[in-house]
Amino acid sequence: MGTMGAPTRPGGEARPLASTPESKRGARTGYFLARYVDLEGRPRQAGRFRRKGDANRASLDKVNELNAQRATPGAARTTPGAALTIARWHEIWPVRVRRDDRTINTNKHRISKYVIPHLPEQGRIPVSDLTRGMLHDVQVALLEAGYAKSTIDGALSALSAVLGYAIDEGRIQTNVAYRMRVDPDDPLLNPTREQRERRYIPPDEFARFFEHVKPQHRGVCLAPLATGCRTQELFGLERSDHDRNQQLVFVHQRARVLGGDARDDAAFRPGLKTTKGVRRKTKQERGRWTLFPAVLSSAAPARLHRRLIFPSPTGRVWGQRNFYRDVWDPASEKAGTDFTVYDLRHTFTSHLLANGIPTVEVAAYVGHSTRQLGDLDNTTTRIYQHPTGKYREAALEAIGGYLTQLDTLRRASAR
Repeated sequence: MGTMGAPTRPGGEARPLASTPESKRGARTGYFLARYVDLEGRPRQAGRFRRKGDANRASLDKVNELNAQRATPGAARTTPGAALTIARWHEIWPVRVRRDDRTINTNKHRISKYVIPHLPEQGRIPVSDLTRGMLHDVQVALLEAGYAKSTIDGALSALSAVLGYAIDEGRIQTNVAYRMRVDPDDPLLNPTREQRERRYIPPDEFARFFEHVKPQHRGVCLAPLATGCRTQELFGLERSDHDRNQQLVFVHQRARVLGGDARDDAAFRPGLKTTKGVRRKTKQERGRWTLFPAVLSSAAPARLHRRLIFPSPTGRVWGQRNFYRDVWDPASEKAGTDFTVYDLRHTFTSHLLANGIPTVEVAAYVGHSTRQLGDLDNTTTRIYQHPTGKYREAALEAIGGYLTQLDTLRRASAR
C-alpha cells in the first residue's frame, strides 16, 4: 500500500562533474561546459565558459545552491526568493542563463557599479522585498551623482533583464524594474557628458576621409555606407553568403570584438544584435539580406580570402580596436573628420529613406523595427507589413547615386 503525501522526488545530493570541452560537428568550439548532477541524480549543464576554471566554479556554485535548497526545502518552495538576496542572485544568475559573454559582462558591470551600491544593505535583502520605490531612490542617487539618462536607464534595464530570469525560475512574481526610465524633464537630470548624436555624412566629407584610406582598406571603409552593416557584422561577412547577381549579401553573424583566427568558429557569434533565441534558429532565421553593390565588390581586397570578404591584412578576423587604430583613426586624423562607422550606417538609412524607399524595406536591410526608423509602430506595420524586395533595384540605384557623387568628387580633387 502506498503512502499518501510521499515525496515525488528523491532526496539525493547534488554533486559537480568535471567540465568538458564543447564540440560541434566534431570540432571544438573553444568553450567548456559546466556540468553537475542534480538532486534527482540526472546530469545537467550550468552554462558554457571560455575558461575551464570558470566552468568548474559555475558547477560548484550550482551544486551548493541545490544542496542548500535541499537542506531547507520548505522555504524555497513556499515563498520564492525569500531566502535569496539580490546580491546573491546577481552572483549566480550568469550560470543559469545562456547568453553571449558580452551581454553577461555588460549586465554584471552595470548592476554592480550603478545599482547594488545604492540599494538597502548593498543589495543584501531578499529579491522578493525589492520595491519600485527602492529603484526610484537608486535613480535619484545616480541623478545627483551627475550620470546621464542613458547610463541610468541602461543600468535599470540590465536589472530588469536579470529579474526576468528570476521570474522564469519562480523566485519572484513581478518585475519591479520593468520599463523604469528617467523622466526627460526631471530637474535633477544634468549629465556631465552629452550623448553623441549620429548624423548624415555628406559625400564631400566622406570623400575627404576616403582619400586618406589606404587602397587595401577602402573596401571595408566603404562597406558600412553601401550595406548599412554594423562594425562587427562587416568583419563577419563571408564570401559564400554574397550573391553577385542580385548584389546582395546575407548577414547572419558577428565577429567578436577581439577578432581571431578566421578558421575558428569561436571568433564569431551566431546571430545579430537583435536576434532572439539564437540556439533555436537556423542560419536563415537569424540573419538578414542587405545591399552589396557591385562597386563594393571591386573595392574588396584583391587577394581573395577563402572565407571572409573583409579580412585583416594578416588574413584574420579584424579586431575592432585594431581596425580603428590601424585604419580608421589615422585616416580621420589626416582628413580632419570625426564621423564613425555607425554614422555611415545612419547615412545609408537616411539616404534610402530620402530617396523614397519604403521604411519597411529599409528596416529589412539594416535589421531594425519600423518604430526605430521613426514610423508609426502599429499592428499593420509590425505584423502584416513585410519587405517585398521589389524596391531592391531602386535602393541600389539610390546608393549608387551617393557613390557616383563620391567618385566625381575624388576625380575632381585628383586634377
